[in-house]
Amino acid sequence: MKTNLRDKATILMAFAAVFLCGYGIGHLVRDRQIPPTPASSDTTTTVTWEKETLSLLRDTLDLRPGQVEQVERELSRTAEEIDQSHHAVLLEYHLHLSKLYERLINLLDQSQANRLREEKRLLDRQIENMSIYD
Repeated sequence: MKTNLRDKATILMAFAAVFLCGYGIGHLVRDRQIPPTPASSDTTTTVTWEKETLSLLRDTLDLRPGQVEQVERELSRTAEEIDQSHHAVLLEYHLHLSKLYERLINLLDQSQANRLREEKRLLDRQIENMSIYD
């Protein structure tokens, strides 16, 4: 059986329809995805965490007004501790990377080592800035 121009056009239109449907579904899925939350020590994140936790505890435990104040103080104290430990962990993480770079520099050829030295210099500057806030 020979294919004529009409058959070829029908097949082409079917492929185009499938492609466009896939393209449209891809955009729908992408637009509905939840944007990633920034992993930073921003105080707004902490305040949001505190408010959400307080609201949850207030609703689930049926807290009285005096208890709400006590829970708020404990949440604030815990949020401070979390922020401090988060900063300490980030500093330690960067220090480990700096030590790794130092070891790797000794294993690489001259041009690679020079590039890694520059990266290490920038990393050490970040570490210094982080240490200032301790």
